[in-house]
Amino acid sequence: MNSGVRDAHNIAWKLVAVLRGQMAKSALETYESERRDHAWALIKLALNLGVVMAPASALRAKLITSTFRVIGLIPPLRDYFLQMKFKPKPRFTQGLVLSQGKAGNLRAGTMLPQPTLFDSHGCAQLLDEHIGPGFALIQYGDLRSQRMDQLQHPLWTHLDAKRIVIIGLPPFQ
Repeated sequence: MNSGVRDAHNIAWKLVAVLRGQMAKSALETYESERRDHAWALIKLALNLGVVMAPASALRAKLITSTFRVIGLIPPLRDYFLQMKFKPKPRFTQGLVLSQGKAGNLRAGTMLPQPTLFDSHGCAQLLDEHIGPGFALIQYGDLRSQRMDQLQHPLWTHLDAKRIVIIGLPPFQ
């Protein structure tokens, strides 16, 4: 999902929740604080890409062209640029997010990667498709450390939040 669609989704789900009476109107005020830092990082990236795409001199243009030719010969480096892995990832520290904590490689305030789920018949489905619309409480990790039952705040019932535990299986099982 690109950042423009994420922005629209961010405000849309909050509007729906406010209109349904599931959240206070103040939830709409979190939109800017949640997106500001990431939006600014993308603006800075665009400015830097502009310097590369429109070099100020012929010498600089030749240097950039030569650099990208060399990069194209080194597959991991080439893929890094082709897949835009240098693009800043969103990090949410304000608004309707938890900004502290860690679960394995995931940190609070970071986006959950979109995993592919497999049912007992081997049919694949993306997590978002499985969850459907609405809110979900998602725990990632081992069932032995399952703490979903500790989330008893009435808000979760009011929001009709689904409870999902994602268990990472060892490879080739």
